[in-house]
Amino acid sequence: APYADPLLLPIAVLLNGVGLVLIYRLDLETPRDQAAAAQLVWSTLGVALFTAVVVLLRDHRVLQRYAYLSVAAALALMTVPIFFPAVNGAKIWIRVGGLSFQPGEFAKILLAVFFAAYLAANRHALAYTGRRVWKLQLPSGR
Repeated sequence: APYADPLLLPIAVLLNGVGLVLIYRLDLETPRDQAAAAQLVWSTLGVALFTAVVVLLRDHRVLQRYAYLSVAAALALMTVPIFFPAVNGAKIWIRVGGLSFQPGEFAKILLAVFFAAYLAANRHALAYTGRRVWKLQLPSGR
């Protein structure tokens, strides 16, 4: 990925690894509840999806075209659980058959795409270019 930030992947791997270690440690205290293996399967699926996105989406800047479509889809995904029954008292889940998921998690990705595209398109209007606050001169934005 030519335009990728080189720090994001190592940070994500570190956080995922720490999460897996913590879940495994909690599994040692509850022998009948083995969540670490299931979490490892989901992590592997996530890595496979990540690899597919990197291979299929060569230039992430193409997503700027879909900024407003992604925010509309995110808002729609966040409102859909209202029409489904509550799970453990929370209306954040959608349950269809034996599958349940939180559409808000997909909405987070779409909102990240929207904010990145919006901030990239409007960076000149959002930059502090030589503003003066009280007696302090702020540096110009990059």
